[in-house]
Amino acid sequence: MEEDSDSDPSVPAMLHRIRKYPRFVRSDLTIYWIAAVLRVVLTLLPQSGYIHPDEFFQSTEVVIGDIFNVENSKPWEFKVSYPVRSIAPIYLVLGAPLFILKLLADWFQLHVTTPYILLVVPRLVFCALSFVTDFSIYRICKLEGEDFRVRLLVLSTSYVMFTYATRSFSNSIEMSL
Repeated sequence: MEEDSDSDPSVPAMLHRIRKYPRFVRSDLTIYWIAAVLRVVLTLLPQSGYIHPDEFFQSTEVVIGDIFNVENSKPWEFKVSYPVRSIAPIYLVLGAPLFILKLLADWFQLHVTTPYILLVVPRLVFCALSFVTDFSIYRICKLEGEDFRVRLLVLSTSYVMFTYATRSFSNSIEMSL
């Protein structure tokens, strides 16, 4: 009986994995870079709909209200009397970029409290965090001796990265951690 090459012990295990993927996926990161650029473009050109109100009410509204002195209503989760969630992760991620934006606006006398800017700046921060996830996948694969190209391709072209990772959800912060 002839042995299958996949079970042949003389062939390194890594070669078995490499043969499973088309050559262009193994050798080229073009598709990854196209997906990465598309991720940034989709962040800069926000769609007119929203996925869930928590994207605004449980993250950006609280921080923007405090930093830009804009009237807002804190959700019940962040009420001082009985807080259920901590505002710290949101401030750690969005506080510095929004504070820098406020300083630049004050310095150059710019009006930055437009809906577009207050929507896109936090999303750009989360988009940058999504690339931390990409880098983490790359490093883990390198440490484990795995082919990072295929994993990055699958991750970068997924619906989750295009839709959720670039939005200001607390889960997007958790993904990057």
